[in-house]
Amino acid sequence: MTLPSSPPPSHGDEPLLQPAYRRPRRRRSGLFILIVIIVAVVGFVALFMPFFSAPGVPSLCVLVLDVRGEVPERAEVDLSMLLGGTETDLVAAHAALSRASRDPRVVGLVLRVGFSFMGPGRVEEIRSLARRFRDSGKYVIAVLEGADTLGYSLALAADEIWLDRVADLHIVGLEMQAFFLAALLEKIGLKADLVRVGRYKGTYEQLSSAAPSQEFLEALDGNVDSLFDALVGAIAEARGLTADAVRSLIDAGPFSPERALEAKFVDRLVYRDEIAGLLAARGGGATSRAPVPIGVRRYLQGTRPGGFASIALVHVDGIIANEPDGSLSPMGAVASAERARRALKSARENPSIRAVVVRVNSPGGTLDGSEAIWRELSITKDVKPVVVSMGETAASGGYYIATAANRILAQPGTITGSIGIFGGKVIAADLLDKLGVQVATASRGARAGLFDLHREFSQEERAAMQRIVEEGYDRFITRVANGRDWDRARAESVAEGRVWTGAQALDNGLVDQLGGLVAAIDEAQKLAGLPQDGLEEPVLLPPVKTLFELLTDQGDRSTYVAGAIEVAERARRTTPGLDAVATGELLRILRAAAFLDGRSTMALLPWLLEVR
Repeated sequence: MTLPSSPPPSHGDEPLLQPAYRRPRRRRSGLFILIVIIVAVVGFVALFMPFFSAPGVPSLCVLVLDVRGEVPERAEVDLSMLLGGTETDLVAAHAALSRASRDPRVVGLVLRVGFSFMGPGRVEEIRSLARRFRDSGKYVIAVLEGADTLGYSLALAADEIWLDRVADLHIVGLEMQAFFLAALLEKIGLKADLVRVGRYKGTYEQLSSAAPSQEFLEALDGNVDSLFDALVGAIAEARGLTADAVRSLIDAGPFSPERALEAKFVDRLVYRDEIAGLLAARGGGATSRAPVPIGVRRYLQGTRPGGFASIALVHVDGIIANEPDGSLSPMGAVASAERARRALKSARENPSIRAVVVRVNSPGGTLDGSEAIWRELSITKDVKPVVVSMGETAASGGYYIATAANRILAQPGTITGSIGIFGGKVIAADLLDKLGVQVATASRGARAGLFDLHREFSQEERAAMQRIVEEGYDRFITRVANGRDWDRARAESVAEGRVWTGAQALDNGLVDQLGGLVAAIDEAQKLAGLPQDGLEEPVLLPPVKTLFELLTDQGDRSTYVAGAIEVAERARRTTPGLDAVATGELLRILRAAAFLDGRSTMALLPWLLEVR
């Protein structure tokens, strides 16, 4: 977890490049007309899409779940979905498999498997969803269109594994890498000036060291051992092999189709044009008709939830920051503390919601953002049960917020723990010097320049920062000890910033049980005194926005988009013709507004229509 950085610099009004005067009317450019047409078409489709009927579900079908590449935790609706974006996410997969497991029209499930861009925790999550579907008495077939080790492990929930005859099977084991950036930063004139608490705090080392410490290597090796043991055990159980045999086979990889079949990693080699006939031969219920394949998105459009939802599902997905709404950072998606707080408050105050599942998929973030979510989660737990379901990663601040829950669940491969804190800044003095940038400073207050990027901390400043991180670490340890009902010594024994897998976290008492989203929902139902029938589809909070809501959103605007509108408005007032804006800056502003904030698009339209 990191301390909050210094406040972002405020941007004053830029000097006007040209005096304002009445612009001559000019002919609209073809580029601008194209932009306006695109915006108008998107708005029309979003407005009238709800009135079009969804496609029906065939009377005899097989559900197809595409798990090639990456399956995100929760895909927010945006403009990309109009252009054939992500086929599914974990929430949609859970809903589809839950409905299909009790739908007599669906006779089976086909998993389309390829190379995986997901971590072990998310792979195990999808495998557990497929296994729950299989337990309903319907078949599961995995079709490998070429797969790596983690991709193959997705297929282990299937009754049969089929491999494309033209694709190799790249089962070669697991590897974790960490890059140490201090030498690279030095070459470009940057230096990380950081303080920390915790011998194992890996991110600190990666930024401030040129090579790993012994503690870092110890934790890394332990994580890989745990993940590899879980993988070997899963393959051995699913394929009827011994663990030693699986390890020997993995060491002999990768495999041609024929060798993969000989090694008993797959049950059949197929050409893609043979798959439909093989599924038909496998059976279509009481009839001889071949089942029609149907994708997850189409199936969900043609079906409805089975019953009244009484469980809320709140996502904390990304780097935790005390921001008003989700956005993107150079390090990835941001999990807005304010958004999570609003969602938890809504779930707490809704009388129809009996329990809350918080899905955490976060490597951590700022201490203030984590504390804000922890506080709201604690208040909610006093009103109704709260269960935390850890996804691919729930480390540092991700684990911090989990300590307030009634129960914590993780997958064996979930990366969690990292109970430690670091903070500081990146010094750019050498880079500024190389670029010929001189800095003039005037300040009042002994530590006004604490976060200046052109100098390192003074001895007194470093001591002050160290005190801050130690106080934050003390609070973190207290949260863990109170949440797990431990004394402080036990909490400190699993802390020091060390990262654990979910299996290791269970052994150390950091989580209550192993399991995914389905198990977490079952646990929430149990704590709330609800029947555990496996049919519950939770209510998403905040709800996924429709495209129309995205375009007309009246919620908070991100700082970036607000700034984009300000730049656009200033350009509209001061730049005759707007030629440069219309060909370059306009596209950047429009793209930011359309994808990050719906209301901004509508706010820009009057300005767009005035461009000549």
